[in-house]
Amino acid sequence: DERVYKYSFDKASARSIYWELDLSFPHPAQKYEFKVIAHWIKPDGSEMGQQPLDAYVQPEWTTSWHSLGWGWVDAGNWGPGSYRVDFYVGSTRVASGSFQITGTPRLR
Repeated sequence: DERVYKYSFDKASARSIYWELDLSFPHPAQKYEFKVIAHWIKPDGSEMGQQPLDAYVQPEWTTSWHSLGWGWVDAGNWGPGSYRVDFYVGSTRVASGSFQITGTPRLR
């Protein structure tokens, strides 16, 4: 009830960005274990990194929910632009989403 979903974040205050993947499927015959791999894509199209998550579903389930985040303890480290996260189970892309970081890059 308190969760807020956003697709745009200010560079000055953004620290960690979390994704949520909600899956729907027919009842599995038995417990099924799988790995979700989130591929984080930078605004320039290069890969920022991959994030594996071990997951499973039970025979009585027809939905499952999975989540992880990426970021830093301190704000200001995200570069501005549009990021994409592609989600794979095995070699199959099952979902994709994007978000924006707005603001001026921090001078170092």
